This record gives sequence, structure tokens and C-alpha cells, in this order.
Amino acid sequence: MDKSQIDPQDMFGAIYRFPDQIQEAIEIGANIKLNKKYSKCENIVLAGMGGSAIGGDVVKTIVNTELKVPFIISRN
Repeated sequence: MDKSQIDPQDMFGAIYRFPDQIQEAIEIGANIKLNKKYSKCENIVLAGMGGSAIGGDVVKTIVNTELKVPFIISRN
């Protein structure tokens, strides 16, 4: 049995590359310039289902103590 039959979606590779993806996301985020209309934000809502919401969980864990507004992850 070859690897493509055992792991057809390459989940092992995705997990293995996860630290590199986090580093790339940090670099992308550091270069974002938001205009001032976002400075009066009262809530942050990230919408995702299943694995799509995991990134939000990671972000919330990292920045939750620094945020001055609620950060909500909606899986519905």
C-alpha cells in the first residue's frame, strides 16, 4: 500500500508544515496596514466550520489577553 492510499489528502504533510505556516502568517500579519475606520471595532467574529475554525482558535489563544474587544469564533 502506498502513501497516497494511506493519507490521500496529505494530512501528515499539512501537520508537518504547520509551524512554517504559522511563521508565514505572522510575517503577513506584520505587513498589514489597516485604515483607521477599523479602530472603532466593537467585536471580532471569525466564521469557520471544522478545520477552518482552528486558525481562529490559535489566534484567539495568542492575542486574547491583548484584545480590548470580544473575539468570537462561530462554527454555525
